[in-house]
Amino acid sequence: MRAKLRRITIDGVVYRWIVSHVHDRAPGGGRDKACSERFVAYLDRKKASPLRVVFRDGPHRRAGYPSSGIVWTPDAEANLNAPSVVARVIRRALSDGWTPNEARTAFVVADGFVFLGLDRAVDDDEDP
Repeated sequence: MRAKLRRITIDGVVYRWIVSHVHDRAPGGGRDKACSERFVAYLDRKKASPLRVVFRDGPHRRAGYPSSGIVWTPDAEANLNAPSVVARVIRRALSDGWTPNEARTAFVVADGFVFLGLDRAVDDDEDP
């Protein structure tokens, strides 16, 4: 069954959003797959400029486990299915320059963990 866009009203403005769990090729190729949660939001009836936020599995970061929409680090977690978190993501994107009523391209956030303050940027060479 395909997931449907959900509706949320934030500060009097209607948005549509969806969360999906995706398996990507792990860095370096091979057969390993890396999990990620992908959050996408649109201004209602304006799909030309979506907000796309990616939460990719990595060291000390988990996406979609134990349930779809759950992202966490050892210190914090967020449920991307919760309206309060959805509102937080959208408000943060708006304050960072997402202009869904004017833009014609996607506003992409490659590191959702840092974007939401769940984790600092991780240096792959850093020891845990």
